[in-house]
Amino acid sequence: MIKKYFGYQAQRYVSRWLVLFIDILIVCVTFFVAYLIRFNFTLNFDLEKFLIQLPVLGFTALISFLIIGSYKGVIRHAGLTDVINLSKSISLLSFLLIGLVLVNKEMTLIPGFTIPLSIVVIHSFISFVALSASRFFFKQAFRYLSVRIKGSKNIIIFGAGDSGIVTYNAVVNNPKNHVNVVCYMDEDPKKQGKFINGVPILAPHKVCEDYIINNNIEEII
Repeated sequence: MIKKYFGYQAQRYVSRWLVLFIDILIVCVTFFVAYLIRFNFTLNFDLEKFLIQLPVLGFTALISFLIIGSYKGVIRHAGLTDVINLSKSISLLSFLLIGLVLVNKEMTLIPGFTIPLSIVVIHSFISFVALSASRFFFKQAFRYLSVRIKGSKNIIIFGAGDSGIVTYNAVVNNPKNHVNVVCYMDEDPKKQGKFINGVPILAPHKVCEDYIINNNIEEII
């Protein structure tokens, strides 16, 4: 059952609505955290007003995410573009909140609704960091679980240049390949000891028979 879930289709697609729900949940949680930070990690703020603000925040976040479409990105391929879209969503959310506060101040559409500017600023920063981190956390967690549950063969990529990086992306991001890249092997001393995508770059002489046996290496590409 679990192996089937982490099969080909599950690796390619995660419900965008699930992503949207998690994003809104994160935004709501970080809103509470923003209040805690603003009031020195105490509950010395008006909880009744907070409970009025929270559903308005959630609805506004929903509108922002739907307009920008930041929830549509494929989590397992999350990258810079997704981070940029998240920054757009959070920026739009902040502007909408400020606009709602100003309009409500003049027209009193929602009695008791107001959000201090300091809270909006703190919340924007925390939300952006939390949402960005969640993308890469789920990306790495899914990759780790899929490899562990389905099983994989350990491989080494020879060359840590552009071709090596292209090869890494090709073998890792293809859901049909059940591989775990143990290391890159490169003759360039300037690259040795560094990491690419968390994978170490080793000198060829370090990839000896013992290293291959200990790491259960099955293939060198």
